[in-house]
Amino acid sequence: LFSATFYPVSTYPGLVEDIVQLTPLYQGVVLCRSMALGSMGWDCLVAACYLTVMGSAGLYVASRRVGTLLLK
Repeated sequence: LFSATFYPVSTYPGLVEDIVQLTPLYQGVVLCRSMALGSMGWDCLVAACYLTVMGSAGLYVASRRVGTLLLK
């Protein structure tokens, strides 16, 4: 709903627009849209780095959580 997949993120009010741009789904949409249109730029690099950092953080938290659950 808030990923700017179906309509531009500029339709949201100011604060909501900023929050939407911080979500991983929005960054994934930006990356996929740029690759599909062949317009690779700095926004693609930012989106790829953001998704890499968020994915790494998620894997770290999940592995620690699973480790503590299995050690009980």
